[in-house]
Amino acid sequence: MIKIVLLFMLLISSMVASDEKIDQNILAQKILLEKQNYENLTTKIENLNNSLIINKKKLSNAILKIKELDKQLNIVNSKKNKIEQNVIDNVSQKYSINIGIDLINKNSFTTLVEKELYKIVLENAKNNIQKLDENYTDLNKQIKQNKNSKKKLNQFIKEQESIKEEHEEMQKKHASILISLNKKYTQYQQSLKIVNNEENKIKSILINLISSKKNNQINTKYKDEKTISPLKSYNIKQNFGKYKDKVYKNKLFSNSIILQTKTHNSKVYNLFTGKIVYVEQETKSLKNIVIIKHKSNLYLVYTYLDKISPTIKVGNWIKKGYVVGRVHKKLKLYIYKDKKFINPIKLFKR
Repeated sequence: MIKIVLLFMLLISSMVASDEKIDQNILAQKILLEKQNYENLTTKIENLNNSLIINKKKLSNAILKIKELDKQLNIVNSKKNKIEQNVIDNVSQKYSINIGIDLINKNSFTTLVEKELYKIVLENAKNNIQKLDENYTDLNKQIKQNKNSKKKLNQFIKEQESIKEEHEEMQKKHASILISLNKKYTQYQQSLKIVNNEENKIKSILINLISSKKNNQINTKYKDEKTISPLKSYNIKQNFGKYKDKVYKNKLFSNSIILQTKTHNSKVYNLFTGKIVYVEQETKSLKNIVIIKHKSNLYLVYTYLDKISPTIKVGNWIKKGYVVGRVHKKLKLYIYKDKKFINPIKLFKR
């Protein structure tokens, strides 16, 4: 049932789209971690639920047993009270007999029969007290046993109530994680859509620039001269070529590379001398775009630019090493030639 709900929510989430820029890798890591937490919590909830089901009958019996023990304790306590009263009566009787015997002795009572009768009555009183004492001891043991049994049963009931509360709390947390996970899935799907839209936009721009028909995505090697890197210091965040997205494991292809700059507000340098053929500012996801055409019909496409140099104008020629603009965090670079995308890393000098 839980899996059906999750799949349904994911289906709904796939219908939602947004142009908000999201760090896909970080989001994927959060999704995978939260998904693992969700699955672990699901297992715990199922285990607790099974425990509650198994102990449901025991719990019901425990409650009934406590009621029965309470009745027995009331009966035993009533007997105990009677015994205590009987002990008091017998002790009083014994005390009175002893006084009687003393009086008889003092008055040197004349008949041996009267003395023997007092002794018999006194012995009976002693025997009654002894029996009452034994019964009293047995009743105390029974009371203690009943109280211990009741204590254990109450402890069991308390444990079950605690498990039930934990189960309810976990269910709330489970629902909360599911909502959060669904939101992240939605964001991740949006990020995939954004990447796809970026690829399509660049293709469309390039096709229009070279007045070509539908562009075919083919990986090709660049055999011309090596050149400088567009950033002084960077890490490669996204490689060119085939890859799998981290959540759905779908096979994808990147026509570009993404370079993560090591310094804020880094300068972006032109790779080859060429003519500026396209400039677009403040796009939804690619930010600022600059395209420069090299004399060999090689197109350099700079995207994710946070700033464009003031002298970057369509129609102007700029040399290799000229500052195209600046980036705060990352640069996305495409290279296009003869209707094919090229791996930019192949051009950089090492």
